[in-house]
Amino acid sequence: MGEMQRYSREEIERLLTTIDQNLTKPVDVIVIGGAAAALAYRSSRTTVDIDTANAVNDLKKAYDDAKKATKLNIPLNPAGVFDPPYNYEDRLEELRSLNLTRLCVFVPELHDLILMKTMRGDGRDLETIEELGRKNKVSGRVLVERFKNEMTQAIGRPEDKRLKFLATYATLFGEKEAEAIEARV
Repeated sequence: MGEMQRYSREEIERLLTTIDQNLTKPVDVIVIGGAAAALAYRSSRTTVDIDTANAVNDLKKAYDDAKKATKLNIPLNPAGVFDPPYNYEDRLEELRSLNLTRLCVFVPELHDLILMKTMRGDGRDLETIEELGRKNKVSGRVLVERFKNEMTQAIGRPEDKRLKFLATYATLFGEKEAEAIEARV
């Protein structure tokens, strides 16, 4: 099987703008994963799809029409599995930069997105986390607090989740800083 097609922020924006133009009523969508990192937090990394945290049935026709119009066949689907912090919905941020009229795009707050990427934890996720840390202000205190208080439901063995978190922390703040918080997480 060949390499999957990868899409840039500009291509994702073009598809979402065209979906917006094809909608007949307002629709909310919560974009997560690499697409959220690119759209909201200046990640230059490409993605194979647009993962959502909610159903996208209400924009199916507009999406199909937008794919034809743009010739961009970017998959847009609810994520099969994702591990957000408990209260991430309370911190969702509306993406206003696209000036959409009917499509309302929400993304996880930066620390919540980093924790979601941490729990997924493949090599590309750590690279994205590293870039997010370089381009945005990340609080180690907020990450530790949310990891300890809001990630207990995440799938996986507690020790594996802890090791993933410490790897993320080291990626963002360095090995010494990760060692300093090790006993607290």
